[in-house]
Amino acid sequence: MLARKSFVFGLLLALAACGVGAGDAEIDAAGGQGGVGGEGGVGGLGGVGGLGGEGGPGGEGGLGGEGGLGGEGGAGGQGGVGGEGGVGGQGGAGGAPGEAMFCQEVCEDTADCIQGFECRDQRCWPADSNTNCDGNQQCVSLFSGWLMSCADTSGCDGGAAGTQACIDVGGEGRCALIPGEFIQCASLNMEEVEAPAFGAEGTVTACGQPRAICNDDRFCQLPCRGDADCSGEYPRCDVDSGLCKCTAGSCMTNASVCGDDGICRCAGNADCNQGGVDTCYDGFCGCSSVAVCGEQTVNPGTTLTCAPLP
Repeated sequence: MLARKSFVFGLLLALAACGVGAGDAEIDAAGGQGGVGGEGGVGGLGGVGGLGGEGGPGGEGGLGGEGGLGGEGGAGGQGGVGGEGGVGGQGGAGGAPGEAMFCQEVCEDTADCIQGFECRDQRCWPADSNTNCDGNQQCVSLFSGWLMSCADTSGCDGGAAGTQACIDVGGEGRCALIPGEFIQCASLNMEEVEAPAFGAEGTVTACGQPRAICNDDRFCQLPCRGDADCSGEYPRCDVDSGLCKCTAGSCMTNASVCGDDGICRCAGNADCNQGGVDTCYDGFCGCSSVAVCGEQTVNPGTTLTCAPLP
């Protein structure tokens, strides 16, 4: 599965400075009183004028001299020039695409699943299925769709309509499709097989996959024996592996390229246009959000989600 994130960074820096000015000052000196006053002292630069001396008796003191003007304040220095702003750093490269996500049904309890399935890890799985198989019969039942338990044919959804019958599978009753006016086993890529009836006498002709096997890795497999066992977008049988594979030009459903491994792959998002898909993840179509998953569910109590496969 796939995991990728993208980040973009940018930095902008600007600096500026301005100057400061200074004001002026001015102070007057005060005259003395008394006899013939001494001459007022000359005011110092920006300072205060001196006091007049005290006069002799009888005489009226002269007016004190006028204080000198204070010196003019110096002009303020010119402000310095602001420094030039730094150049922003270059943004980082975009991250890789995110992990592949697919539309799935989420259950909280076995009651959310259809009969014959149970809720494990929030997904509905066949109740009697294990990660590994123990024999071919288990795989024949799996690929044939013989999963729903029954006591007799009346306990099958299609029993009354004559499209299903209850057959004996390892001592247990299971509902199986039976050929008739509306159902042809070949159209389901199955074969007509004879199976003992369950809850009744005799045998039943049912649709099944008798070539299903439990392989050496203990996984169920439906091996092809020739091109006649393959169809649609996977018309070629690789007898050595027992797998049907695609050919050039055979991939059309949410795919346009036949990979070297014989599996159809999407070349881009434009290929993902059928069903709850809209995004191509490394050659396989998935969803970008739950909005593309629709509203219909197979199980009665499940809800839809767009998430990585568990």
